[in-house]
Amino acid sequence: HFTLSSDRRTPAELLTLVNLVIAPRLRSVPGVVEVNSWGGAQRTLDVVADASHMSTLGVSLSELIRAVEAASGSVPGASVPSGSGQTLLRGVAFPRGPGDLGAAIVRSEHDSQTGRAIRVADVAQIRPGTAPRLGAATGNGGGEVVYVMVLMAREENAREVVHAIRNRMPEVEAALPDDVRIEVVYDRAVLVEATLHTVFK
Repeated sequence: HFTLSSDRRTPAELLTLVNLVIAPRLRSVPGVVEVNSWGGAQRTLDVVADASHMSTLGVSLSELIRAVEAASGSVPGASVPSGSGQTLLRGVAFPRGPGDLGAAIVRSEHDSQTGRAIRVADVAQIRPGTAPRLGAATGNGGGEVVYVMVLMAREENAREVVHAIRNRMPEVEAALPDDVRIEVVYDRAVLVEATLHTVFK
C-alpha cells in the first residue's frame, strides 16, 4: 500500500498518473492480480453544445454526440496468450485536453463558410472537469492524496511478490514527474520477514 501526493497537482492529475503510469507497470509484475486506488478525481472533458453555431452550420445534436463518442470511446480487440491465461486487448481514445477533443470531426464535407470540415470546437465549448466524487483520501494531515493498493494473486508467495514490486518501484518513480511523491504505507514483506524471524528463532 502506498500514497501518491504532490504540492502542484490536482487530485484529477494524480489519479490520471495512477491509471496511466503506475498501474500498468505494477500489473505486469508476476503475481500481481490488480492495482486498486482510492481518492483523487476522475478527469472529464465537458462538451457544452452551442445551439447558435449548430443551427448556423446545420449540425444536429445527434451528430455532435456521435463525433464525441467516436473521439473518446473504446473498441474491443482480440486476446493474446499470457502465462496460463490470456490478456484481452482494446483500443482506447484518450484526448489529452480540450484541443484534442475539439479537433474531432463532426462532418467531413467542407463547410461553405469556412471551406473546411466541421469540428467539435466549431459547435461546442470543451471544458476540463471532473466526475462527481464518491470520496477522498488524505495522508498524515497533509491534504489529499491518492491511495494505491497492489493486490497479489491467490496462492502466490507474498515475500517473492513484494520483493518483485520493490524492484519495479524505481522504474515507476522514474516515470513520474519530479514533484510527485510516493510514500509506502504498508509493506507486507515486513510482516512476513518478521514472522519468519520469529519462527526460526
